Amino acid sequence: MARMLRGSWKNKEYYVHIMSYTAGRQKLLHPKAREKLYQIIEKYSRLFFVEVIGVCIMDNHFHLLVKMKKDENYSNEEIIRRLIEHYGEEKYKEKYSHKPMEYFRNWLSSISEYVKMIKQTYSVWYNKTHNRIGTLWGDRFKSAMIGEGSGLLVCMSYIDMNPVRKGWLKNPGEYRWSRYGRFFRNPSEKEEAIYTYEGTGMKNILEYSEFLDYYGRQDRSFQGKKGKVEGKTSLRDLLLEKLLTRGVAIGSMEFIGKSYLFHQGNKGLTKKERTPHPTGIEGLYSLRNIKL
Repeated sequence: MARMLRGSWKNKEYYVHIMSYTAGRQKLLHPKAREKLYQIIEKYSRLFFVEVIGVCIMDNHFHLLVKMKKDENYSNEEIIRRLIEHYGEEKYKEKYSHKPMEYFRNWLSSISEYVKMIKQTYSVWYNKTHNRIGTLWGDRFKSAMIGEGSGLLVCMSYIDMNPVRKGWLKNPGEYRWSRYGRFFRNPSEKEEAIYTYEGTGMKNILEYSEFLDYYGRQDRSFQGKKGKVEGKTSLRDLLLEKLLTRGVAIGSMEFIGKSYLFHQGNKGLTKKERTPHPTGIEGLYSLRNIKL
């Protein structure tokens, strides 16, 4: 995706779902480690041109749903302020003040650089803390562009229901390492400017809670009356995971048509995959034909 972002969509806003696993899918993200990773995600979300819609950190992977913003939305003064806030004034003057502003605009608007810095910073902390050497993360992160409306809302809900599907708890609001759980557990805590509900059709966490409850009932309906069976995954879960990581672009038929222009240079798409494909979920289409 990094190569294509330097093309026709560089100065456009878009939504993207990101998922990244640890090497060998080892369960390295214990509670303290999840807390640190969450802090790092927030830190780089203040620096890069992104707004966070959804985040959930599990024991061997994390999900991010973000809106990438146009670099033209940010003045040179705002970019410098962000850099100084992130690195400190002394380090900024010493290492970065000589670089042209265009360099920072390209860097801070890159989804690949955003994820790279999160994972790299976390790896350094984790290996140092655990007296460990070697690769922490597995293959390059998976990603899919998501269309506004139902596409975003389904993706956001899928992310927040992760710990429930895992069987760790019954209420996603009890999970402290997701955006939803973090603010559901502390309703008096104000969500920072880095967070948004834009594009989802939701206005606030209360409105989203009602939808998530409805989505959760749908989710559990695929698992039978007795709930989730350990070691098994529902067909809906399998489909959503494939769509949100391999679907290239997910959303309305109109969104898929526009997304094709973005992905014209994607050699991984066959001719048959250049039209909207029904996903099996009402109102959602995929640029790639995903089958179970």
